[in-house]
Amino acid sequence: MVNALLKLLATLLGILLLFIFPLLESFQRQDDISTMYVMKSTHQFVDAVRDKGVVTPEMWNRFVMEIELTGNMFDVDMIHYEKKYDPIYEDPVQQNTFKSDFLVHYRLNNKALIMKTLFPYLAQPIDAPNRRYKLKIGDYFSVTVKNTNRTQATVLLDWLSQSFAPTEKIVVPVGGMVRNEDY
Repeated sequence: MVNALLKLLATLLGILLLFIFPLLESFQRQDDISTMYVMKSTHQFVDAVRDKGVVTPEMWNRFVMEIELTGNMFDVDMIHYEKKYDPIYEDPVQQNTFKSDFLVHYRLNNKALIMKTLFPYLAQPIDAPNRRYKLKIGDYFSVTVKNTNRTQATVLLDWLSQSFAPTEKIVVPVGGMVRNEDY
């Protein structure tokens, strides 16, 4: 009886070591490759926006199609901090009390506002000039990409450990200051 139990345990351990762990390692490498690919695509998209100072529907569609080639589903969040200047007055009612100084602050424009500009409700050609979301030099633009599906490595690891890891395995934040207005 003990001998049969040891043979069964050895067989299970052999299956685990010969098949399951190499499969887990393969799935984890696939996640690493997907992360690098998404990082490359996100950097290219953000750098193009920062260099041109504009987001177009073509740029957005190409970016989303590129990252979806990994076979994962993603939540893409875009943020634009628009630089604003407010003049400083000793007395705000008197225009001649200007102190020759400005207060600089940033206004947050989220993905909903950007997408509303890129894809308005009215039917317009995709290359229409009013479908371009324009940024200015000195503004900040950032994109954060997170996967929304459970990857194969996460599912297998959850099965092996009998726990549930976070869904987000691929998280890529990229951003920076707008360098040019080439629109």
